[in-house]
Amino acid sequence: MFHDFVSSVNRLLVDYQNTPKNTNVDERTQPSKLLTSSSFLGRFVYNIAIAFEVLVFDDTVELWNTFLKYREETKELWSSLNGHKVKKSLVEPQTQWQKQVLKNSGLLDARVDGSRQQVISQIDLAQMLEQQVQIMQKYSPPPPQSMKNILKLLSESQRGIIPSAYYIDYLESWKQSDYEGSFNALHRYFDYMMSNKQQLFYHYALLSLATLHASFNSDEEALRAIDEAILVARENKDLDFGTRFCSF
Repeated sequence: MFHDFVSSVNRLLVDYQNTPKNTNVDERTQPSKLLTSSSFLGRFVYNIAIAFEVLVFDDTVELWNTFLKYREETKELWSSLNGHKVKKSLVEPQTQWQKQVLKNSGLLDARVDGSRQQVISQIDLAQMLEQQVQIMQKYSPPPPQSMKNILKLLSESQRGIIPSAYYIDYLESWKQSDYEGSFNALHRYFDYMMSNKQQLFYHYALLSLATLHASFNSDEEALRAIDEAILVARENKDLDFGTRFCSF
């Protein structure tokens, strides 16, 4: 059933004739509402249909095992909401012989293995890092070890897409009184922010730089950065910057 379901997702498309077909699907199962392959959801469904056709057997088994793990997390909740008893999964080995076959094949170990790579979307990761920045700014705690592990896994190109990683480095270095580390991390953060959103954050970068200089008793450098920040904010007509500046 799972194979039929995934391989027949192309039937959700208006122009599904251009996608791989599953001849085993009953025509009566054609959904009432269809998607165009040029729409956002339609493109997603189209990519699934194409990708599933080229999966090798091992990848198909991996997809099935991952689906089981995903479904298992909400199985009890689904049963309680729908008033059904949780049935024993048909994929669980029922006899000693079945257990031995699955054990020898390695499929059982692959399904229950908890050490597999975890995938997180770029949007979720960005939100998580932004939340960590807010926590560190408000309460000044060091980032947890789990967050440090994530930051270590990020490459330079990935950090460029999610610059908040550099800001966390800045806050941590600043808390440890590491001027050079703080300066470099702050420079990289705003460098990527400005490359992504042009010159919008330049005066905020200068204000943060002034804060950094002031915390290390470099008053002249701090005042110079503040003067330039005010000048740039006036040029950009950023009235909200005044509120942020007053808090400085």
